[in-house]
Amino acid sequence: MKLRVLLLVAAAVFVLAGTSQGFVWHLKLAVAQHETKRIEKEYCDESPSCISYGARCERVTESRVDCIGATWHETSEGEIECQSIFHWGVKPGGSLKVRITKPHCFYVE
Repeated sequence: MKLRVLLLVAAAVFVLAGTSQGFVWHLKLAVAQHETKRIEKEYCDESPSCISYGARCERVTESRVDCIGATWHETSEGEIECQSIFHWGVKPGGSLKVRITKPHCFYVE
């Protein structure tokens, strides 16, 4: 009898422990892509040589989306594309967080 009670208590602890830590904030792909485009548009508006901007995103986990944001610039030597990686996530309270890498620029052929 004591063994059964002990097993039931142990099973209840494992079930409750698994569900209490199982909740993860969900980040919508469209939200990350919209915010990436908004930031890239701000960069583009600040530069007189910028001719276009864009973003492409992929889901990594339910609470993380990675995006590649890019701006295109017209120079006398040709067109330059500058790309940055945006690591979007969700803080424990549910608000957005982002880490943006330094831009990598190269000539478009």
